[in-house]
Amino acid sequence: MLTQPSNTIAIADLGCSVCPNTFFAMQTIIQTLQQKHHHHHFEFQVFFNDQTSNDFNTLLASLPDPRPYFAAAATGSFYGRLFPSSSLHVAFSSSSLHWLSRAYADQFEEDMGVFLRARAEEIVEGGIVIVIMPGVDDGVVTHDVGIAITFLGCILMDMVKEGMLSQDKVDTLNVPHVYPSVKQMRKAMEKNGWFRNGNKERKVRPGSPN
Repeated sequence: MLTQPSNTIAIADLGCSVCPNTFFAMQTIIQTLQQKHHHHHFEFQVFFNDQTSNDFNTLLASLPDPRPYFAAAATGSFYGRLFPSSSLHVAFSSSSLHWLSRAYADQFEEDMGVFLRARAEEIVEGGIVIVIMPGVDDGVVTHDVGIAITFLGCILMDMVKEGMLSQDKVDTLNVPHVYPSVKQMRKAMEKNGWFRNGNKERKVRPGSPN
């Protein structure tokens, strides 16, 4: 249950890219909140976040009209703070968190820790974090990395055969992806300690007055 007295609900799509899928997701979240809290009149503010290199001009120019929310761009990496403390009600991330901040598989635990600590600061009490990302079953060591990466690999090997690219360069290519297991995600949540079933719990941070 949302506990903020304000009538404004702040939602952030973390890693929105440029595709229209973000608009569908935001519409679904808003409709769900409207149905759940139909006795309240809320205004909605949606922050579309991605790296500064993202094409926000194209994204914002394609916003649906009319739409049930106020829109704004929030640039920067979600592996760190983006918003003021206790300012977000919903943090949403779809198909983004499997991209690491640096290209090493063991970077996942550190990146997820940074992501959750930042969201714990930004989310209001009772707010929610929604993460959609590829994953694997517990105990799985090797797995299919997906058709997109396989397709990329085929293209690169064709370029090597045609002399457009050296084999050495292909061998050094490292796609910074990690597909965590449920156990890994649960461990990251428990280590963070501020969320339960995706919702932020009320806790007192060290050094806070109450």
